[in-house]
Amino acid sequence: MIEDFLLKVRRQENGFYALLYRTGKALRTLRLPAPRPVFGALYYLRELTLASAAVIYRIFWSDPLFRSCCASVGRGLSLIGGVPYIYGRLVIHLGENVTVHGKSSFEANRVHDAPVLTVGDNTYLGYELTISVGREVTIGRYCYIADRVIISDHDGHPLDADARRRREPVSPDRIRPVVIEDDVWIGSRSIILKGVRIGRGTVVGAGSVVTSDLPSGAVACGNPARVVKRL
Repeated sequence: MIEDFLLKVRRQENGFYALLYRTGKALRTLRLPAPRPVFGALYYLRELTLASAAVIYRIFWSDPLFRSCCASVGRGLSLIGGVPYIYGRLVIHLGENVTVHGKSSFEANRVHDAPVLTVGDNTYLGYELTISVGREVTIGRYCYIADRVIISDHDGHPLDADARRRREPVSPDRIRPVVIEDDVWIGSRSIILKGVRIGRGTVVGAGSVVTSDLPSGAVACGNPARVVKRL
């Protein structure tokens, strides 16, 4: 019934439906006067209200929830926009002044009982970051891990199709720790795969896939990532 009525309005089947159609279009473009002193003040009131609510939410809810899931957390943790998703028995150690986006995932593979994620002081972990740990992932100090980066020290699933059908975990020999040294910058949407060590101060270009070790003080990009410049 309602769908038929709306269809007649869109078709403007007669004068009545045409009037409703024109009225609807007029309402969609209706604008009220917006004097700057009034609505400018209301805009900043809105921003203040939202910021205050976010601070209260962080202090009394997201921050204590996240800390309770970590083995150790240094001073100055900055948690942005909620509580990261933590799956499995992952041992998390965070240094001082670490920034973590709430829309991130930290996952433990089920091969080892207590895989370890360690993040050094003053490191930034970006929006929608995914870190999957089978044994150990270590991120150094003063690192910048940009948005939507994926870091994993394992393949995720067995290479053998029959093993995948049986939903077996990845073989332990397919798990190799990832080490990201101090002052590394990893660009958005990059993927860091198992067994990789990224040397101190190296920059990984956006969208790169790192499959092998990178030296210190370099710029690397591509799939697979290759050194294109020395710093």
